Amino acid sequence: MVYLRTSGKPSAPELVAPSLLSQANPTQNIWYTLADLVGAYVIHAVVLEIATTTENVELEITIDGKTFTATATYTNDTSYYPRLYISTAGYWIYTTPTNDSSLDSDFCVCNFQFKFRIRKTTATGTGTLSGGLEKSRF
Repeated sequence: MVYLRTSGKPSAPELVAPSLLSQANPTQNIWYTLADLVGAYVIHAVVLEIATTTENVELEITIDGKTFTATATYTNDTSYYPRLYISTAGYWIYTTPTNDSSLDSDFCVCNFQFKFRIRKTTATGTGTLSGGLEKSRF
């Protein structure tokens, strides 16, 4: 994938180390940050998981100053792949337990700031809250 810089010259993003989260015994209603990036990035994919017990979670994504939230129920020990979509009603976050290959496009491109946070809103158990975010930087 090649993008144009503001100067009009082509630029290819460089894959950098993923952002990782592994929070043992997460506390109910406390936000945990998976990524807090400043600069021009392409977010390729995000994967999240809660261990031990099923929990309700809330996702918060901030892209260049605009914040989007969503809630979901995550079954324990199942990987979930959130996606950001736009519709006539605006942006929304879709999360699925399958890595649907038809959805294999970049999560988003941000020019200034990208922040991804998650919290569990129930206190069913103490399983580890984990996640990974794959990204490239310009």
